[in-house]
Amino acid sequence: MESVVSTRKNYGILGMMLLASVVLASGSAFYDYLSLRSTLTRNFHEIGDATVNRLAVGLKEPLWNMDKKLAQEIVKLEKSKHVCTVEPEFDKLYGAVSKLFREA
Repeated sequence: MESVVSTRKNYGILGMMLLASVVLASGSAFYDYLSLRSTLTRNFHEIGDATVNRLAVGLKEPLWNMDKKLAQEIVKLEKSKHVCTVEPEFDKLYGAVSKLFREA
């Protein structure tokens, strides 16, 4: 009878250890996920801000002089610079530049 109680006690201890291990592993994975997400988001925004600043400087003259071809080339070159571009945003910008020159 003591061996049955001892076995149940061991299973209870093993179950608690397994549960603690799962909780610690899950907590560690969640922390790593949040940390990586934060780092990638910060890097993405830094790249986006730099791109906006370069476009603001680079498009000033072509837009002022109504040079459609040069403005579109600058946008295309900036788009090809980054592997992780936000395609819809660049497509909107390219379309806006084209629309601007169509209306003028």
